[in-house]
Amino acid sequence: MNAIKKKWILHHNRNPNESLWTALMKAREIENPGVFFSSAKISDLHDPFLFQDMEKAVERLQKAIHARERIVVYGDYDVDGTSGAALLIHTLRMLGRNFLIECLIVAKKATVCTLIMWRNSRSKK
Repeated sequence: MNAIKKKWILHHNRNPNESLWTALMKAREIENPGVFFSSAKISDLHDPFLFQDMEKAVERLQKAIHARERIVVYGDYDVDGTSGAALLIHTLRMLGRNFLIECLIVAKKATVCTLIMWRNSRSKK
């Protein structure tokens, strides 16, 4: 269904003088953002194994780490794609994979996609 045809149910109507941050907190019924964000727990997150074939992906990544294979992280051009790729690279580095990590980001301009690739400065060929 097209987003324009969807009926959005808003729990908070934004006041014209209200900041976006305030409106978002009210919409999510967060009264005290400091307490909300400082008390976040891992148990608040969704189970990543709800994704289809997550077990296969984890097994394959573990195999690559133990075999010291090259690992390519692929992300798209938007904020969740780039931040997700950065988070995964950071995690792999914490696991001791400070080399042989490549990151591919697809940047979309109109109908043309370009591929941006960088290597960790400590990577070895």
